[in-house]
Amino acid sequence: MKVSPTDHEKKTGECESEGNYVVPVETSSAETKTTSDKVQRLQTKDPPSFVRRLPCGSHIPKTRAGRIACAFTCVTLTTGFVISLIVLIVGVIGGNMLTVIPSTSGCVCNRNQGWNTAVTPARFETNTNCSKYKYVDMSIYHNSSDLVEEIVLTPRGGSETLRIAAYVYRERGGAVQRNQNGETVILTPGYGASRTKYTLMIPASMLAEMGFNVVSIDTRGHGDSDARLGGRTSWGCTEFKDTLGAWDWAVEHLAGGDTSRVGVQGASLGGHISQITFAVERRIPAVFLDSPVFTVRRVANQRLDGMGLSSDLFRESMLHFAEEYAECEIRNMQPHVLLPGSNASYYDSNVKRKIGITSGLEDTSVPWTYHGEVFVDFARNEGYNVTRVWAESTLDEGESCDGCYDYPFVRDGAEDCGDGRFEAEHVRQMLRWPGTYRKLLCYYWSDVFDRDPALCGLDRWPDEAMSSEYAF
Repeated sequence: MKVSPTDHEKKTGECESEGNYVVPVETSSAETKTTSDKVQRLQTKDPPSFVRRLPCGSHIPKTRAGRIACAFTCVTLTTGFVISLIVLIVGVIGGNMLTVIPSTSGCVCNRNQGWNTAVTPARFETNTNCSKYKYVDMSIYHNSSDLVEEIVLTPRGGSETLRIAAYVYRERGGAVQRNQNGETVILTPGYGASRTKYTLMIPASMLAEMGFNVVSIDTRGHGDSDARLGGRTSWGCTEFKDTLGAWDWAVEHLAGGDTSRVGVQGASLGGHISQITFAVERRIPAVFLDSPVFTVRRVANQRLDGMGLSSDLFRESMLHFAEEYAECEIRNMQPHVLLPGSNASYYDSNVKRKIGITSGLEDTSVPWTYHGEVFVDFARNEGYNVTRVWAESTLDEGESCDGCYDYPFVRDGAEDCGDGRFEAEHVRQMLRWPGTYRKLLCYYWSDVFDRDPALCGLDRWPDEAMSSEYAF
């Protein structure tokens, strides 16, 4: 038999089931009030903070579908958080790696051989351990060191007090009367390089011997110039001021104030800086590029691809932190951003500004198909007059490089130059085909300055190797 609850029990509603019977629970008035107060507080009080942070709200869903949806949401948010954290970490590390300038202490850039304006060694060396280029005799390019002057420049703008080291190569006299009218070329070095590296020494000497003045600089943080931010590169975002400082000096001291007589030239990162300089200063008549970097985004892609990481996922984070380290908006100071709309000559709007470019086809440091070739197409589409393009293999007979011609590539059959390092074939045209390189510089800059190429006296170097593929 069931026992019915009393009126008090109905009022309080506090009953417990025991077997088949409902047994009243004796509750005092004080206990009833206390319990009622607790229930009211629980009903009115906000859920604890840890409950409020749950993605599914303040309670666990009662249905199976709800619990599945909650679990899916939790997994999705957790995965997103982990991915964001990884992107952040890769961005911080990658941005640092992208801007730190490598030490040149291990680079054979001729400073180790004691070269300066007073002492000329019997031999200069390249910076490669590969036998193919290691023993190239470069002393022929510096047999007149008395014509090289060391100067100190300042970046354009006046707001920076950095010391920019430079060499001035005065045009060299000789058997040929060159009728020099201040024609000058500013040379800018690449990443981790300097004015004492062969990539600037060879073209500087060639141009001076053919009757052009040359100012060859160390950009900030390189060579003998002052470092910025503890020795970081901004990928041209600030370095272009160093090149413009040299250009301003040359216009005043070498070209008699004639801005149309001073052009710019650079190799690798120096080519990238020269593109930015060319875009910023429209009075520069022409630029010549050797194995140039086109955009820093493409460099970031290469670095990330080389580490097996997704460039689409990590690139912008990497570039963001690179800008933080360099304290400059690198992505807004890129050639593809600055060059559009500047193709017309400052001196004659009907004339298009000139560009020349060269690169080795097997360059695995700054691949031709991923940088130089893309830049050429871009420049032509923007209306620039790309007058000289020389892209040729630098491999010797018997060498192979399957996969070097499309990016991303895999280097096969390369010569191991020791310690697992391979010949990158970067900025090697001047070493592989010096005769063609010299002639190309002569013809290109003579055309820019409206000068007779015969004044270069090219017949004085009959033994320099010439390419049979490039036609002038």
